[in-house]
Amino acid sequence: MRTRSLRDVAISQNRDKLLHHKKTEANEKTIIVMGSKSCGKTNVIHQFIEKERGAVESASTFLLEYTYARQSGKSLVKDICHIWELGSNITFANLLDVVAKVKYNHPLSIVLMLDLTYPEIILNTVDVLLKAAKSALLKSLELQQNEVIKRIVVNAEEEDKPYLDPFPVQIAIIGAKYDLFQNMEPAKKRIICQYLRCLAHILQADLLFYSNNDTSLIKKTRDILLHYGFNISIPSSSIVTDYNKPLRIPAGFDSFRNIQGSPAGAINYSLDKYKNSLEAHFNQKTDKQERLPDDPASDLNFEEAAIDNLCQQKSEELKLLKKIIERK
Repeated sequence: MRTRSLRDVAISQNRDKLLHHKKTEANEKTIIVMGSKSCGKTNVIHQFIEKERGAVESASTFLLEYTYARQSGKSLVKDICHIWELGSNITFANLLDVVAKVKYNHPLSIVLMLDLTYPEIILNTVDVLLKAAKSALLKSLELQQNEVIKRIVVNAEEEDKPYLDPFPVQIAIIGAKYDLFQNMEPAKKRIICQYLRCLAHILQADLLFYSNNDTSLIKKTRDILLHYGFNISIPSSSIVTDYNKPLRIPAGFDSFRNIQGSPAGAINYSLDKYKNSLEAHFNQKTDKQERLPDDPASDLNFEEAAIDNLCQQKSEELKLLKKIIERK
């Protein structure tokens, strides 16, 4: 019988250690949710983590909020999904740098929500937030702006691949308020949908429409977040490209030819045509700018009972100290 060397014993122990860690360490993922103001970002997060309905109707997110979800996985420990929500509007897009300071050694995904009923701000929202998100990712990965980071294109048509520019991480574009959008004129719906389809195709993003008043759309949106957060397979669902229905197109399953809608003739491989059409029909404007309140501590969006009580106590102590000093 061959005697085991110290090297053999060390390799065996290290293998056992790795197997043990696989059984006891939680898998972690991060999702950043951002988008148009008051389009339902908080609702989507609460529905994802199955928070009570009453909490969904709370005050809108003002700046940047963090929460997390946990779910039992294959290991003994529950897997964790970290969720960051960029609230308010694009004014505070630079706060994504705060998220970037976390050095991620686990997958990160982006969810971009756009208000379908307010097409006048779609272009500006997309431009500012995607640029800020990409910059934040570069900082997180400690890369320079000239260093290219792209996802590998898998399902796209071969003729389309040279014209695609996949976003560095997994991304979903969600068109919100579909219940109101569906009543818009068909021609206008087509213009908005063509732009969003082309944008999603170029970025290789999942594209779907959402409404807080439609249980079917809520479930499909939650399925996407479960897939991003816990790698849970998305239930098979038919692809929807009809502009008169809520779009549902997984990343890589669209094509420039289908978006254009004409099987014959030259194919449009550029997003510019659809951007120009959107600008021509909807006068584009910058989302309303906001600023921090003069005293954030007195703002209801930052209400924290324990901290507020402590602040009040310290404030009273300071007043008392001032009186003592004045008497002396």
